[in-house]
Amino acid sequence: MIVLEILFWLSLFWLTYVFALYPLGMAIAAKIRPRPLKIVDAPLPRVAFVMAAYNEEKVIATRIENYLELDYPRELLEFHIGSDGSSDRTDEIIQSYIDRDPSIKLRRYSRVGKTRIVYEIAEELDAEIIAFTDADIVINSDALRHVIPCFSDPDVGGVVGHIAFIDERKTAGSLGERKFTDLESHLKRSESLVWTTVSPTGLCFVVRRGAYTPLENYKLSDDLNLVITIALNGYRVWFEEGMLITEVNYRTLESETRRRLRMGQQSMATYLSYHKTRMPWRSLVGFQVWSHKLLRNLAGVPSVVLL
Repeated sequence: MIVLEILFWLSLFWLTYVFALYPLGMAIAAKIRPRPLKIVDAPLPRVAFVMAAYNEEKVIATRIENYLELDYPRELLEFHIGSDGSSDRTDEIIQSYIDRDPSIKLRRYSRVGKTRIVYEIAEELDAEIIAFTDADIVINSDALRHVIPCFSDPDVGGVVGHIAFIDERKTAGSLGERKFTDLESHLKRSESLVWTTVSPTGLCFVVRRGAYTPLENYKLSDDLNLVITIALNGYRVWFEEGMLITEVNYRTLESETRRRLRMGQQSMATYLSYHKTRMPWRSLVGFQVWSHKLLRNLAGVPSVVLL
């Protein structure tokens, strides 16, 4: 009986800490001692978008059109797309845009995986700023006008934006996810003002070249590796609400379930692969990773206990 009571209170504290105490603590710390960015005038850097695509014929044209509409000097932009053995019209559609705009590049791969593609492409680029992006998103046309000034602060190694989630099915699940992303944005804003957020926006994550450590194990999460290594290397990951990322979720329930399971496995492996994040007391980044990500991802355990 005593064991059950202990498990009950530990589980209750776990959920209370993850969803209330930690966010509240970060919000208070951000109010008491905020660390805003030190933005100065600086020349505009070159920006390279990097994306992996597999059978994205439904969305690839929209993604490229969105790139072409960005309010940023065209001579400072480039878009590198790695097609991972696409068997539909993805490559054909990309090629039609390349014929119109040489800043768009296509590389073909044979089912090697998203993580390997984006890291291999990024390592060959010389652009100062790299934007890792997904195929099924669009960003506001003036997003770079908000994001790029952040990098004039030498402490900034990466910038994440606010997700404006759109699910065409309008289900209760999609409404719940939209509410979750709003709450997540509030927490990222607080963490950024304290020093750095540790939660990437994998849909579009803009980084300073050289701020992150490239992956050697492509089975890990590419976006989590980016944000963790940037933070461990002493840089800040800043939440910029001026970059709005809109995702149109066209996936089936089955494909979405597989995607989330895969992401969960990659995330857990990534958290535990770094010495300084394996235990929360080894670094501030480790404490944040445990509080914001790891304990939340495992919140199903105490939820089952409380049932």
